[in-house]
Amino acid sequence: MPGSKRLLLAMMVLAFPSPGWSQDLSTEMPVGSRIRVSIDGQETMGRLRVLWTDSLEMGPEGGLAPMKVRFSKIDRLEVSKERPGRSRQVAVMGGLIGGALGGLTFTIVAGRQSDNGSPLAFGLGALIGGAAGILFGGTVGDGAPQETWRVLPVGPRHDPRLRAANLARSAIIVDAHLDVPYRLQARWEDVSKATADGNFDYPRAVAGGLDAPFMAIYTPSDLEAEGLAKERADELIDMVWDIVIRAPGRFSVALSANAVRRNYREGAISLPMGMENGSPLEGDLANLRHFYDRGIRYITLAHNASNHIADSSRDDPQWDGLSPFGEEVVREMNRLGMMVDVSHISDAAFWDVMEVSKAPVIASHSGPRHFTPGWPRNLSDEMIRALADGGGVVMINFGSSFLTQEANAYRYGRRDAYRTSMAERGLEPTEGLEAEFNEAWAAEHGPFPFASLDDVLDQIDYVVDLVGIDHVGIGSDFDGVGDTLPIGLKDVSTYPNLIRGLFERGYGEAEIRKILGGNLLRVWAEVDRLREMADPT
Repeated sequence: MPGSKRLLLAMMVLAFPSPGWSQDLSTEMPVGSRIRVSIDGQETMGRLRVLWTDSLEMGPEGGLAPMKVRFSKIDRLEVSKERPGRSRQVAVMGGLIGGALGGLTFTIVAGRQSDNGSPLAFGLGALIGGAAGILFGGTVGDGAPQETWRVLPVGPRHDPRLRAANLARSAIIVDAHLDVPYRLQARWEDVSKATADGNFDYPRAVAGGLDAPFMAIYTPSDLEAEGLAKERADELIDMVWDIVIRAPGRFSVALSANAVRRNYREGAISLPMGMENGSPLEGDLANLRHFYDRGIRYITLAHNASNHIADSSRDDPQWDGLSPFGEEVVREMNRLGMMVDVSHISDAAFWDVMEVSKAPVIASHSGPRHFTPGWPRNLSDEMIRALADGGGVVMINFGSSFLTQEANAYRYGRRDAYRTSMAERGLEPTEGLEAEFNEAWAAEHGPFPFASLDDVLDQIDYVVDLVGIDHVGIGSDFDGVGDTLPIGLKDVSTYPNLIRGLFERGYGEAEIRKILGGNLLRVWAEVDRLREMADPT
């Protein structure tokens, strides 16, 4: 994220409170310690005067005025652990004094051993003691321990917060699913500026390091029966293009993985598009080409209701998997170079896709069913293995109901109770009635049990342990799961929290880059490559 975006992110990161090294450093580096600080290759030595949470003040040597240094600017901080060794001259002087004392002792002892003593005893004792003292003192002075320095863990390399922010700036972050167009259709806001609502806008995307959020072109299932799905999809695509036109240099549509990389180098956020629900195809493969030409680069074959392409995981089956037309759709998507998305479809439809598709597939916003047993919107272990065997990627959904069984049971128990209440009262559901019902539900059952950042990390760990680092990514569902996002991941500014958590769990930088976007870009590029092999023209 070069240019102005990187500068803005750096300013936002450094504005946050420091994590507080001083609590640990105060024992390692008490006030008055001799310290050595390196900043941008320039080294300064002096005494520590004051230690704050995010910085220190030191009195540099050479009579320079005290200087305050922020930990975030420090490349290397060292503290002296021993006093400077004595010089040879000091040691010899000590030897002479020691020799004189030795001579005096020699004279006293000699005098006690004889009646009269010897006038030569003192001189002889001083000579022998002094010579020995000089030799010993000189040797001690020459071999005395020199000043040693201990490196203390501060600076960007050691601060997990800054390390995560740096990686958020340098990595290409691709989020496979954001419902921004659907949100803006309900209530328009200019997302090139800070917005009051939602989980996405340009300033927050910059703060989080987001480079390529897939804009979900979502059409509700009921529009298929009304014959309005294609019209709605085109309206939402128009909206995405309009966002780009309104904010040149900030946003750019991306039609390939290489375009995402190019936009990243130029400092623009890519807005690739994926279609959530295949209903807009309206049974005509020509519409598939139409949407490809308009920028759609993946299609989620169905949504919460079965359609003319595939059965939904949340509805009664119509086809026991893919419809005959659905099989044609998958083959044509392979030919065009459009990714097939298996989120939302039934298990049977998933297995049909895996059999028909010759290209890797994605699950754009799903998680492991292991954490929500029996819930079909997430994927079973067998499905994740099959997807990985085909070279695909599971993109972890951030919605709490995807992450924990507790949140899942609460959300869908409340939803079912609300629908029953509306039916019994003969009322049409509205946002106001739902909000009123949810408030009463919380009073009786307690507040919604939000998942945490650790729950997201647990799902990433699980997929990595199951099929390896190359088959997991992020599909947050920002602006699509309402107020169910986990603590610590509430909007697009919070990707550095995820990165920090991955660092703390032992992932290396190269592995994290794959999770953040490298894996999805690889699949996208492979789907394009297979298209070119099948149709070089």
